[in-house]
Amino acid sequence: MKIFWLAFSSINLLLLIFLFSCGFSNSEYETKNIQGWKVKINRKLWKEEKQITKDAIALLDVKLKNVDRVVPRKHHDFLKSVTIWVEKDIQGFSGMVYHPSAKWLKNHGYNPDKAKAVEITNIRNFISRTKTQPWHVLHELAHAYHDNVIGKDFQPIINAYNHAVNAGLYRKVPKNHGKKAKDAYALKNKSEYFAELSEAYFGENDFYPFNRKQLKEYDIQGYSAIEKAWKIDNN
Repeated sequence: MKIFWLAFSSINLLLLIFLFSCGFSNSEYETKNIQGWKVKINRKLWKEEKQITKDAIALLDVKLKNVDRVVPRKHHDFLKSVTIWVEKDIQGFSGMVYHPSAKWLKNHGYNPDKAKAVEITNIRNFISRTKTQPWHVLHELAHAYHDNVIGKDFQPIINAYNHAVNAGLYRKVPKNHGKKAKDAYALKNKSEYFAELSEAYFGENDFYPFNRKQLKEYDIQGYSAIEKAWKIDNN
């Protein structure tokens, strides 16, 4: 019995060591309420990157306030149910990301508790990329909305994306800040199409069309699909 107990204890100890080494201990995070969103900040950031962390949290506060301002109030409850995790530098990622699958995270060695959440995987990149992608917080929250509310089989988005691809839209379009024209990120797949067009509709995208007016002129089917997806009432 004693041998069994020692073996059992050893297994438990090894399991705990493994979990901690994988960074899966949620006690490592401080939880803050920012504009109604639950934000989980890796405590190491306050020790290793204190000023950068302060700057990033202040920036996140502004960006979430903007989302709160432009997205219809009827969607606030869902959007604010999406947890945001903040990390110094997660290997394999470079910016913000929405995680749709706990299984994928687990299979690739990441914390499965981050499923259905948005993650700032590199705090310095989050700050720097905001200069050219001012609405990337909305972009990732739009992925969450697409995944959990309207669903990936939402036909108006599928139809609009297919039409855009077949019509040759979003090819060699201007980027903001005078950067060289290239194919827009919206062409990557229907999920990125939805998130990119949501940026243009509610705020400012980094690829043309940059704003709502330009989107309506350039891709009326995409514009209409966004209004249907977000249940925009123009009456």
